[in-house]
Parts: sequence; structure tokens; C-alpha cells
Amino acid sequence: MKIIKQESSVSPETQKIKTPKLIATFYCSRHPDFYLFNAFLLIFLITASSLTVFSISKSLPTNRLPTTYTILLSSISFKWVINRSLPPVSYLTFLDKYSIVCICFINIVAAWHSIIGSFHTQWPNDVDFWVMITFVCTFVCLHIFVICWYIYVTRWIRYLSGEEKRFIKEYLKKTNKTTLYDEEEDEDPPEDEDPPLIEVKSDKPILNSTRLLKLH
Repeated sequence: MKIIKQESSVSPETQKIKTPKLIATFYCSRHPDFYLFNAFLLIFLITASSLTVFSISKSLPTNRLPTTYTILLSSISFKWVINRSLPPVSYLTFLDKYSIVCICFINIVAAWHSIIGSFHTQWPNDVDFWVMITFVCTFVCLHIFVICWYIYVTRWIRYLSGEEKRFIKEYLKKTNKTTLYDEEEDEDPPEDEDPPLIEVKSDKPILNSTRLLKLH
């Protein structure tokens, strides 16, 4: 948290009064565990299932393509479901980028199935096998990068969680409370008593009422 305080003062150049203000900046982030198991993991499984289509003979593109495009439509539909649980923002989140990359990966796999189905009689038999190995290696390298990036971007969240737990523990120890939500009984002030007066001492002249009305 970053707090900037500014006291009231009079600008010598413009003769305008700067009103006091308090600017507080907070760091906020969503807990990633929910999206890790309910979004990233499911997208991973849907995308990985597109690699199993290579078990179908390359001479049967009529079986390969419908299966691949069914997986593609499932991935797109699941992305729309995930977007409903996320706040609408004007930028792409890491989850958005990951899901888009996986959709593009499935599209490339589908494009290969259409190509090999058209030229399977002219190309050697092991071409499809080596292309499958290439897709598998690309898929593995992609998710190694995703795991490393996830560990990197969540390091600050783990640090803030530790600081929050330490602060709550020290606060409960100082206030002799068992939980953070213990409510104290508020004593109502007597109705007959007037509110206390605050004495203000200042060497500067007090502004007249006309100047105060202009300020408001």
C-alpha cells in the first residue's frame, strides 16, 4: 500500500488554495488456485486430447477432421464459459492468452489432418509420425513455459499472502482478540451534551464568507 498526503496550502503563483487530499494505492489480485484447477487444467486436457486423433489412420480424414473440430468447438465453448466468471477488462489476461494459444494449436492440428488426408498416397508413411512427434514436443515445451511463467507471476501474490497473515497475527496479539471480526460494543454519546468544540490556532488570516462561497 502506498499513501501520499498533501496538506492545504496557497499557491504563490496562482493564488489558489490547494485542498488537502489523501491518495492511497493498493495492490489487488485474484487468487489463482480457483482458475488453475477449473480453467487451466481443463483447457490443458481438452487441448491434449487433440493429439490422440493421430491414432486414426491418415487415410481416413473423414474421421480425423470431425473429431478434431469437435474438440475445437468444445475448447471455444469452454472459453466462453470461463469469460462469464471473469470481470470484463480491456486487456487480455494470462488465461485469455493461454486459451487462445490452445485454440490456435488445435486449428493447426486440424489443418495438418486435412493436408495429410489429401496427400497421404504421395508422401512417405512416416511423415505423419514425425509431425505427431513435432506437435507433442511443441505442446510439452509450451506448457513448460506456462508453468514457469505461472510460478513467476504468482511470487508477489505469495509474498503478499505471507505479509497479510503476519500482520493479522500481530494485530490479534496486540488487541487481545481471538478473531479479526470481533466487534466491540460502541458506547452511544449522551444526547443532551453538545459536541466538543475544536480550537484552531493559525497565524494566517481567516477567509471571509464570500471567498468561502467561491471556493465551494
